Amino acid sequence: MHVLNRADVSIPTVAETVGTLAKHTDNFGVPLDYDRMTEYDAYYTIKGMKCRREIIRYTGLMVDPKDFKDSHFAGVLKSAGVVTGLLLTKKGDISLSAESLDSVVNTGLYSDEIVQLIKLYKESIECFKAVSVFDKIYEAYPISRMETFDNHRMIIVHPVWVPQNTGRIGAREPGIMNFGHNIHDVFTVPKGYRYIEVDSGQIEPRIIQSAYLNDQQLKKCTMLYNDAYYGYIHYCLFLTDEMRQSGTLDFQPIEITDEMKDLRKRFKTYGNATMYGSTENILNDPYKAAFIRYIGGHPNRVAWQHRCENDIDRGVRIVYSAFGTPIDITKGPRYMTFEDKYSKECISYLVRCSINNPIQATGADLMRYSVKKADALLAEKSPMSHILQYVHDAGKFAVYEDDYDDIIDELKEITAYQVDDWIPIYAGVEEGVNPGNVPRFVA
Repeated sequence: MHVLNRADVSIPTVAETVGTLAKHTDNFGVPLDYDRMTEYDAYYTIKGMKCRREIIRYTGLMVDPKDFKDSHFAGVLKSAGVVTGLLLTKKGDISLSAESLDSVVNTGLYSDEIVQLIKLYKESIECFKAVSVFDKIYEAYPISRMETFDNHRMIIVHPVWVPQNTGRIGAREPGIMNFGHNIHDVFTVPKGYRYIEVDSGQIEPRIIQSAYLNDQQLKKCTMLYNDAYYGYIHYCLFLTDEMRQSGTLDFQPIEITDEMKDLRKRFKTYGNATMYGSTENILNDPYKAAFIRYIGGHPNRVAWQHRCENDIDRGVRIVYSAFGTPIDITKGPRYMTFEDKYSKECISYLVRCSINNPIQATGADLMRYSVKKADALLAEKSPMSHILQYVHDAGKFAVYEDDYDDIIDELKEITAYQVDDWIPIYAGVEEGVNPGNVPRFVA
């Protein structure tokens, strides 16, 4: 685990991190399992077309499944009368974003038929998105003569690493970060290597609880379970108002029951909007009401939002990570879509950015620090091993088998951090290529 003092630590710049990643992937590349890609390509194309055919059959649309477009489905929703504030954009169009469609599905306001159509549409979009980048890879890269560790054919790509506004690093040509978790076993390594993935656990809620809410009771709740979401549950549901007022830290964990596990799934969905100050609770969910009251209404969160609002009103457009990295919130892609930069909508967007971007930038700082440490570790103890990529808070590595024992203990902690008196951020490790959600067809 990296022990960092924010007053002293040196965080690598974005340019330095881009250079480090490029050094590894320009040389070694990022191996992709060609046979596995073709399996997914076939599976998701067939599944996506099946979803389209079911929508067309049910609605009576006169369109070939190959020519089915978003506008066709928007027309279906309009004709069914599903035109509400949940789907209607400010320009009067239908929004087909995943967030908008989820909001409709979860309201309980619409018939089972409409809900099923929306689910089919979402599934079709997810299917085609899963394999959308494959064709460009097939066209741009040859099949390597080397084989993967399990005797599949490989394509070795060399992505271009590009800075993102919050300090994270993206990849293009090809967009390997667009591979969803359900098809992550297209990443592979050649024979003689082991595939290792190390991920920071719950980094965003732990940063929020530590650096922004900074409530000792909430941090204690999280540490009781070593889980940020159980921490939220305990803080919102099991602390009494008297306990909160007294500031006591003398309380014990609650038994993890099936009900608690179900609650955890729900609490994971409550975070972002509430952090922006939303009090919306359409379904009158009592647990969300508790989250809004005790987290949304937390004095430190309210003060944090007020500071952001005041800064935006004063014309401040530069925000900072917890490590002092500056972020220009006008560089976000959506900012340029606002014709009136002083409109209520634009100001609201900037306030949300001033709340969210420092959190994302803090995570990005830690990621860049991890890249630096991983590069130094491999250079010292395993020059034949390589960084394959960093996706947000997860590092992926090709570890040379002969050096595995020399570096694995340190590599397992490469995305774990103890920052000042924050809640520790631990690392989870996955060794070997984990199968996706489709059985392998090739032996």
